[in-house]
Amino acid sequence: MAQKTYLFCIGTAAEVVKTMPVYRLLKEEGNRVHVLQTGFADPEVRLTHQIFSMVPDHALDKPVPRFPDAALLASLEETLTAVVPDVLIVEDGSATAGAAALVAYSRNIPVAHLDAGLRSHAENPPYFEKNQELIARLAHWHFTATEQAKCNLLEEDISPTRAFEVGSTLVDAAIWTREHLHASTPGHIYSFSPELREFLFQCRSRRLVVAVTENPQLQPQAMGALAHALNNVIEKYGDCLAVWVTPPNCQANAEAAIAHCTDRERIRLSGPQSFPALVELATRCSLMLTDSDYIEQVASTFYKPVLLTVDDHSGHQELIKAGGARFVGTGSEIAGTLEALLGSSDALRAMQLQTSPYGDGNAARRIVDILEAVK
Repeated sequence: MAQKTYLFCIGTAAEVVKTMPVYRLLKEEGNRVHVLQTGFADPEVRLTHQIFSMVPDHALDKPVPRFPDAALLASLEETLTAVVPDVLIVEDGSATAGAAALVAYSRNIPVAHLDAGLRSHAENPPYFEKNQELIARLAHWHFTATEQAKCNLLEEDISPTRAFEVGSTLVDAAIWTREHLHASTPGHIYSFSPELREFLFQCRSRRLVVAVTENPQLQPQAMGALAHALNNVIEKYGDCLAVWVTPPNCQANAEAAIAHCTDRERIRLSGPQSFPALVELATRCSLMLTDSDYIEQVASTFYKPVLLTVDDHSGHQELIKAGGARFVGTGSEIAGTLEALLGSSDALRAMQLQTSPYGDGNAARRIVDILEAVK
Protein backbone atom coordinates (compact mmCIF):
# COMPACT_ATOMS: atom_id res chain seq x y z
CA MET A 1 0.00 0.00 0.00
CA ALA A 2 1.31 3.44 -0.99
CA GLN A 3 2.68 5.65 1.74
CA LYS A 4 0.62 8.68 2.67
CA THR A 5 1.38 11.81 4.62
CA TYR A 6 -0.83 12.55 7.62
CA LEU A 7 -0.86 15.65 9.79
CA PHE A 8 -2.42 15.66 13.26
CA CYS A 9 -3.35 19.12 14.55
CA ILE A 10 -4.01 18.94 18.29
CA GLY A 11 -4.37 21.47 21.07
CA THR A 12 -4.70 19.75 24.48
CA ALA A 13 -3.25 16.91 26.53
CA ALA A 14 -6.55 15.02 26.16
CA GLU A 15 -6.23 15.26 22.38
CA VAL A 16 -2.73 13.78 22.60
CA VAL A 17 -4.15 10.77 24.46
CA LYS A 18 -7.09 10.29 22.10
CA THR A 19 -5.09 10.60 18.89
CA MET A 20 -2.19 8.44 20.09
CA PRO A 21 -3.69 5.04 19.04
CA VAL A 22 -4.32 6.29 15.48
CA TYR A 23 -0.91 7.96 15.34
CA ARG A 24 0.84 4.75 16.38
CA LEU A 25 -0.98 2.56 13.85
CA LEU A 26 -0.37 4.94 10.96
CA LYS A 27 3.35 5.06 11.79
CA GLU A 28 3.56 1.29 12.19
CA GLU A 29 2.17 0.88 8.68
CA GLY A 30 4.93 3.00 7.17
CA ASN A 31 3.16 6.29 6.64
CA ARG A 32 4.71 9.73 7.07
CA VAL A 33 3.04 11.10 10.19
CA HIS A 34 3.46 14.66 11.46
CA VAL A 35 2.08 16.33 14.58
CA LEU A 36 1.35 20.00 15.12
CA GLN A 37 0.72 20.84 18.78
CA THR A 38 -0.55 24.20 19.98
CA GLY A 39 -0.15 25.34 23.58
CA PHE A 40 3.05 23.29 23.86
CA ALA A 41 4.26 25.42 26.77
CA ASP A 42 1.67 23.70 28.99
CA PRO A 43 3.58 21.23 31.24
CA GLU A 44 0.72 18.68 31.06
CA VAL A 45 0.84 18.75 27.25
CA ARG A 46 4.63 18.27 27.23
CA LEU A 47 4.45 15.41 29.72
CA THR A 48 1.73 13.60 27.77
CA HIS A 49 3.76 13.78 24.56
CA GLN A 50 6.77 12.43 26.44
CA ILE A 51 4.77 9.57 27.97
CA PHE A 52 3.57 8.34 24.58
CA SER A 53 6.77 9.12 22.63
CA MET A 54 4.72 11.41 20.39
CA VAL A 55 6.95 14.48 20.28
CA PRO A 56 5.44 17.07 17.90
CA ASP A 57 7.19 17.98 14.66
CA HIS A 58 5.68 21.46 14.82
CA ALA A 59 4.87 23.21 18.08
CA LEU A 60 3.30 26.53 19.03
CA ASP A 61 3.97 27.48 22.64
CA LYS A 62 1.27 30.14 22.89
CA PRO A 63 -2.08 29.00 24.32
CA VAL A 64 -4.91 29.10 21.79
CA PRO A 65 -8.10 31.10 22.45
CA ARG A 66 -11.48 29.38 22.41
CA PHE A 67 -12.11 30.34 18.79
CA PRO A 68 -9.55 30.59 15.95
CA ASP A 69 -7.68 33.88 15.58
CA ALA A 70 -5.51 35.33 12.81
CA ALA A 71 -2.22 34.25 14.42
CA LEU A 72 -3.33 30.63 14.69
CA LEU A 73 -4.64 30.57 11.12
CA ALA A 74 -1.34 31.98 9.82
CA SER A 75 0.69 29.35 11.72
CA LEU A 76 -1.49 26.58 10.38
CA GLU A 77 -1.13 27.91 6.82
CA GLU A 78 2.64 27.81 7.24
CA THR A 79 2.62 24.24 8.57
CA LEU A 80 0.32 22.91 5.84
CA THR A 81 2.54 24.53 3.22
CA ALA A 82 5.60 22.81 4.69
CA VAL A 83 4.03 19.36 5.21
CA VAL A 84 1.49 19.13 2.33
CA PRO A 85 -0.48 16.28 3.96
CA ASP A 86 -2.73 13.87 2.08
CA VAL A 87 -5.05 13.91 5.11
CA LEU A 88 -5.37 16.27 8.06
CA ILE A 89 -6.65 14.71 11.30
CA VAL A 90 -8.33 16.61 14.13
CA GLU A 91 -10.07 15.48 17.31
CA ASP A 92 -13.18 16.77 19.13
CA GLY A 93 -13.76 20.54 19.05
CA SER A 94 -10.82 22.61 20.26
CA ALA A 95 -10.00 25.92 18.58
CA THR A 96 -6.96 24.20 17.07
CA ALA A 97 -9.16 21.52 15.52
CA GLY A 98 -11.63 24.06 14.11
CA ALA A 99 -8.95 26.32 12.67
CA ALA A 100 -6.96 23.43 11.16
CA ALA A 101 -10.07 22.01 9.49
CA LEU A 102 -10.89 25.43 8.05
CA VAL A 103 -7.40 25.96 6.60
CA ALA A 104 -7.21 22.41 5.22
CA TYR A 105 -10.62 22.75 3.58
CA SER A 106 -9.54 25.97 1.88
CA ARG A 107 -6.59 24.05 0.40
CA ASN A 108 -8.66 21.02 -0.70
CA ILE A 109 -6.94 18.78 1.85
CA PRO A 110 -9.42 16.19 3.15
CA VAL A 111 -10.10 16.33 6.87
CA ALA A 112 -10.70 13.35 9.19
CA HIS A 113 -12.59 14.23 12.37
CA LEU A 114 -12.14 11.93 15.38
CA ASP A 115 -14.75 11.90 18.16
CA ALA A 116 -17.21 13.64 15.87
CA GLY A 117 -20.92 14.23 16.44
CA LEU A 118 -20.87 15.27 20.11
CA ARG A 119 -23.98 17.34 20.74
CA SER A 120 -25.61 18.37 24.01
CA HIS A 121 -28.61 19.99 22.26
CA ALA A 122 -28.41 22.72 24.90
CA GLU A 123 -29.82 26.17 24.15
CA ASN A 124 -26.37 27.66 24.73
CA PRO A 125 -23.90 24.84 24.06
CA PRO A 126 -20.24 25.08 25.13
CA TYR A 127 -17.73 26.58 22.71
CA PHE A 128 -16.16 23.25 21.77
CA GLU A 129 -19.56 22.06 20.52
CA LYS A 130 -19.80 25.04 18.18
CA ASN A 131 -16.33 24.16 16.90
CA GLN A 132 -17.58 20.59 16.42
CA GLU A 133 -20.46 21.92 14.32
CA LEU A 134 -18.01 23.91 12.21
CA ILE A 135 -15.79 20.88 11.63
CA ALA A 136 -18.85 18.80 10.66
CA ARG A 137 -19.37 21.16 7.70
CA LEU A 138 -15.71 20.86 6.65
CA ALA A 139 -14.64 17.25 7.26
CA HIS A 140 -14.58 14.45 4.69
CA TRP A 141 -14.58 11.60 7.24
CA HIS A 142 -16.56 11.72 10.49
CA PHE A 143 -15.53 9.07 13.04
CA THR A 144 -17.92 8.80 15.99
CA ALA A 145 -17.54 6.98 19.29
CA THR A 146 -21.22 6.05 19.65
CA GLU A 147 -24.35 5.40 17.63
CA GLN A 148 -25.97 8.53 19.10
CA ALA A 149 -23.10 10.71 17.88
CA LYS A 150 -23.51 9.26 14.37
CA CYS A 151 -27.26 9.90 14.51
CA ASN A 152 -26.56 13.51 15.47
CA LEU A 153 -24.52 13.94 12.30
CA LEU A 154 -27.09 12.25 10.08
CA GLU A 155 -29.75 14.61 11.45
CA GLU A 156 -27.48 17.47 10.31
CA ASP A 157 -27.48 16.03 6.76
CA ILE A 158 -23.98 14.55 6.89
CA SER A 159 -23.81 11.81 4.25
CA PRO A 160 -24.16 8.27 5.69
CA THR A 161 -21.23 7.23 3.48
CA ARG A 162 -18.93 9.61 5.37
CA ALA A 163 -20.06 9.00 8.97
CA PHE A 164 -18.59 5.94 10.71
CA GLU A 165 -19.34 4.62 14.18
CA VAL A 166 -15.97 3.19 15.23
CA GLY A 167 -15.89 3.49 19.03
CA SER A 168 -13.81 5.80 21.18
CA THR A 169 -10.06 6.02 20.68
CA LEU A 170 -9.88 6.90 24.39
CA VAL A 171 -10.87 3.30 25.15
CA ASP A 172 -8.04 2.15 22.85
CA ALA A 173 -5.61 4.45 24.67
CA ALA A 174 -6.69 3.21 28.10
CA ILE A 175 -6.26 -0.45 27.11
CA TRP A 176 -2.85 0.20 25.50
CA THR A 177 -1.70 2.14 28.57
CA ARG A 178 -2.76 -0.63 30.95
CA GLU A 179 -0.76 -3.14 28.90
CA HIS A 180 2.40 -1.05 28.45
CA LEU A 181 2.72 1.56 31.23
CA HIS A 182 2.51 1.00 34.98
CA ALA A 183 2.21 4.01 37.24
CA SER A 184 2.95 1.95 40.34
CA THR A 185 6.53 1.40 39.13
CA PRO A 186 8.85 3.99 40.75
CA GLY A 187 11.09 6.26 38.74
CA HIS A 188 9.03 6.83 35.60
CA ILE A 189 7.77 10.23 34.46
CA TYR A 190 4.19 9.01 34.73
CA SER A 191 4.51 7.31 38.12
CA PHE A 192 2.47 8.02 41.23
CA SER A 193 4.14 10.26 43.78
CA PRO A 194 5.86 8.31 46.58
CA GLU A 195 3.12 9.42 49.01
CA LEU A 196 0.27 8.26 46.78
CA ARG A 197 2.08 5.02 45.93
CA GLU A 198 2.48 4.27 49.64
CA PHE A 199 -1.19 5.09 50.26
CA LEU A 200 -2.28 2.76 47.46
CA PHE A 201 0.01 0.05 48.83
CA GLN A 202 -2.37 -0.05 51.79
CA CYS A 203 -5.24 -0.82 49.40
CA ARG A 204 -4.02 -4.29 48.48
CA SER A 205 -6.63 -5.86 50.75
CA ARG A 206 -9.07 -2.94 50.88
CA ARG A 207 -11.67 -1.44 48.61
CA LEU A 208 -10.69 1.78 46.87
CA VAL A 209 -13.08 4.58 45.96
CA VAL A 210 -11.72 7.12 43.45
CA ALA A 211 -13.21 10.57 42.90
CA VAL A 212 -11.97 12.70 39.99
CA THR A 213 -13.32 16.24 39.73
CA GLU A 214 -12.16 18.26 36.72
CA ASN A 215 -14.53 21.22 36.76
CA PRO A 216 -12.40 24.21 37.87
CA GLN A 217 -15.58 26.14 38.76
CA LEU A 218 -16.84 23.49 41.17
CA GLN A 219 -18.60 25.25 44.05
CA PRO A 220 -17.45 24.77 47.67
CA GLN A 221 -20.92 23.42 48.51
CA ALA A 222 -20.55 20.67 45.90
CA MET A 223 -17.06 19.83 47.17
CA GLY A 224 -18.45 19.63 50.67
CA ALA A 225 -21.13 17.15 49.54
CA LEU A 226 -18.49 14.96 47.91
CA ALA A 227 -16.22 15.09 50.98
CA HIS A 228 -19.19 14.15 53.18
CA ALA A 229 -19.96 11.16 50.92
CA LEU A 230 -16.35 9.91 51.03
CA ASN A 231 -16.16 10.35 54.79
CA ASN A 232 -19.51 8.59 55.22
CA VAL A 233 -18.42 5.41 53.44
CA ILE A 234 -14.96 5.11 54.98
CA GLU A 235 -16.51 5.68 58.40
CA LYS A 236 -19.14 3.00 57.81
CA TYR A 237 -16.99 0.49 55.94
CA GLY A 238 -13.63 -0.13 57.56
CA ASP A 239 -12.25 -1.84 54.45
CA CYS A 240 -12.56 1.31 52.29
CA LEU A 241 -10.01 3.97 51.36
CA ALA A 242 -10.55 6.95 49.04
CA VAL A 243 -8.44 8.98 46.59
CA TRP A 244 -9.74 12.34 45.42
CA VAL A 245 -8.08 13.93 42.35
CA THR A 246 -8.75 17.65 41.78
CA PRO A 247 -7.39 20.52 39.64
CA PRO A 248 -4.79 22.78 41.29
CA ASN A 249 -7.20 25.70 41.66
CA CYS A 250 -9.63 23.47 43.59
CA GLN A 251 -7.07 22.10 46.02
CA ALA A 252 -7.70 24.69 48.75
CA ASN A 253 -11.47 24.14 48.67
CA ALA A 254 -10.99 20.37 48.65
CA GLU A 255 -8.66 20.58 51.65
CA ALA A 256 -11.21 22.68 53.49
CA ALA A 257 -13.96 20.21 52.59
CA ILE A 258 -12.14 17.17 53.99
CA ALA A 259 -10.70 18.98 57.02
CA HIS A 260 -13.73 17.97 59.06
CA CYS A 261 -13.70 14.30 58.04
CA THR A 262 -13.57 11.95 61.02
CA ASP A 263 -10.97 9.66 59.42
CA ARG A 264 -8.91 12.06 57.34
CA GLU A 265 -6.02 9.61 57.06
CA ARG A 266 -8.07 7.27 54.88
CA ILE A 267 -8.82 9.95 52.27
CA ARG A 268 -5.88 10.98 50.08
CA LEU A 269 -6.24 14.28 48.22
CA SER A 270 -4.23 14.52 45.03
CA GLY A 271 -3.51 17.01 42.27
CA PRO A 272 -3.82 16.13 38.56
CA GLN A 273 -2.48 12.72 37.59
CA SER A 274 -0.88 11.50 34.37
CA PHE A 275 -3.02 9.37 32.07
CA PRO A 276 -1.23 6.14 33.10
CA ALA A 277 -1.90 7.00 36.75
CA LEU A 278 -5.60 7.60 36.04
CA VAL A 279 -5.78 4.28 34.21
CA GLU A 280 -4.18 2.47 37.13
CA LEU A 281 -6.56 4.11 39.59
CA ALA A 282 -9.47 3.00 37.40
CA THR A 283 -8.26 -0.59 37.29
CA ARG A 284 -7.72 -0.75 41.07
CA CYS A 285 -10.89 0.90 42.33
CA SER A 286 -14.32 -0.50 43.18
CA LEU A 287 -16.06 2.50 41.63
CA MET A 288 -15.41 6.06 40.47
CA LEU A 289 -17.15 9.37 41.10
CA THR A 290 -16.54 12.03 38.47
CA ASP A 291 -17.83 15.10 36.66
CA SER A 292 -15.76 14.27 33.55
CA ASP A 293 -16.93 12.38 30.46
CA TYR A 294 -13.23 11.67 29.82
CA ILE A 295 -12.85 9.83 33.15
CA GLU A 296 -16.25 8.21 32.66
CA GLN A 297 -14.99 6.54 29.47
CA VAL A 298 -11.78 5.38 31.16
CA ALA A 299 -13.79 3.84 34.02
CA SER A 300 -16.16 2.10 31.61
CA THR A 301 -13.18 0.61 29.75
CA PHE A 302 -12.45 -1.44 32.86
CA TYR A 303 -16.14 -2.06 33.68
CA LYS A 304 -16.11 0.08 36.81
CA PRO A 305 -19.38 1.65 38.05
CA VAL A 306 -19.54 5.43 37.79
CA LEU A 307 -21.41 8.00 39.86
CA LEU A 308 -21.80 11.24 37.90
CA THR A 309 -21.31 14.28 40.12
CA VAL A 310 -22.59 16.80 37.59
CA ASP A 311 -25.48 19.26 37.47
CA ASP A 312 -26.51 18.22 33.96
CA HIS A 313 -26.24 14.61 32.79
CA SER A 314 -27.36 15.20 29.18
CA GLY A 315 -23.86 14.52 27.86
CA HIS A 316 -23.52 11.21 29.73
CA GLN A 317 -26.50 9.27 28.44
CA GLU A 318 -24.72 6.29 26.85
CA LEU A 319 -23.28 4.91 30.08
CA ILE A 320 -26.41 5.74 32.09
CA LYS A 321 -28.62 3.91 29.57
CA ALA A 322 -26.25 0.93 29.57
CA GLY A 323 -26.55 0.71 33.36
CA GLY A 324 -22.90 1.46 34.11
CA ALA A 325 -23.45 4.93 35.57
CA ARG A 326 -25.86 6.76 37.84
CA PHE A 327 -26.51 10.48 37.99
CA VAL A 328 -26.17 11.71 41.59
CA GLY A 329 -25.75 15.45 41.03
CA THR A 330 -23.66 17.63 43.32
CA GLY A 331 -25.67 17.47 46.53
CA SER A 332 -26.81 15.12 49.27
CA GLU A 333 -27.72 12.27 46.92
CA ILE A 334 -24.03 11.40 46.46
CA ALA A 335 -23.63 10.02 50.00
CA GLY A 336 -26.72 7.82 50.00
CA THR A 337 -26.04 6.28 46.59
CA LEU A 338 -22.38 5.65 47.35
CA GLU A 339 -23.19 3.99 50.67
CA ALA A 340 -25.91 1.83 49.11
CA LEU A 341 -23.64 0.58 46.34
CA LEU A 342 -20.69 -0.25 48.60
CA GLY A 343 -23.08 -1.96 51.01
CA SER A 344 -24.50 -4.29 48.37
CA SER A 345 -22.27 -6.52 46.28
CA ASP A 346 -25.26 -7.34 44.06
CA ALA A 347 -26.00 -3.68 43.36
CA LEU A 348 -22.35 -2.99 42.59
CA ARG A 349 -22.07 -6.08 40.38
CA ALA A 350 -25.15 -5.04 38.42
CA MET A 351 -23.29 -1.89 37.31
CA GLN A 352 -20.15 -3.76 36.24
CA LEU A 353 -20.81 -3.95 32.51
CA GLN A 354 -19.19 -6.64 30.42
CA THR A 355 -18.69 -4.25 27.50
CA SER A 356 -18.25 -0.49 27.37
CA PRO A 357 -20.79 1.48 25.32
CA TYR A 358 -17.86 3.59 24.16
CA GLY A 359 -15.98 0.87 22.30
CA ASP A 360 -14.04 -2.37 22.32
CA GLY A 361 -10.47 -1.10 21.90
CA ASN A 362 -10.39 -1.40 18.09
CA ALA A 363 -11.47 2.11 17.12
CA ALA A 364 -8.03 3.11 15.81
CA ARG A 365 -7.81 0.00 13.66
CA ARG A 366 -11.17 0.78 12.05
CA ILE A 367 -10.18 4.42 11.45
CA VAL A 368 -6.85 3.54 9.84
CA ASP A 369 -8.46 0.89 7.62
CA ILE A 370 -10.99 3.42 6.34
CA LEU A 371 -8.39 6.13 5.75
CA GLU A 372 -5.99 3.79 3.96
CA ALA A 373 -8.71 2.31 1.75
CA VAL A 374 -8.78 5.58 -0.19
CA LYS A 375 -6.40 5.54 -3.15
